Amino acid sequence: MKFFAKFFWRIVLPFLVAFAIAIVELLEGSRGGSSPGSNSGFEHYIALCLYAVIFCVSFGFAFKNSLRWGKEAEEYESHLKEADEFEKERRRRSGWRER
Repeated sequence: MKFFAKFFWRIVLPFLVAFAIAIVELLEGSRGGSSPGSNSGFEHYIALCLYAVIFCVSFGFAFKNSLRWGKEAEEYESHLKEADEFEKERRRRSGWRER
């Protein structure tokens, strides 16, 4: 079960986040200009290639960032667990000293 959780947080979720970010960036970038459907012939092909390149670059950057965020989240979780264990040990020892 832990393998699937790690797989989800390290691969699946960053992929989905990167895909969504890339789509949003592509849609926001195409608002100001003409849509690929309004061009004809060679211009249409160039516009589609440009959109594909922009999408791939945006996806790559977003995927790299989301992988980094997942790693930071795992490190933060491990720090929280260590702090919780330290606090439990401190409480156990303080309770032992009071008796």
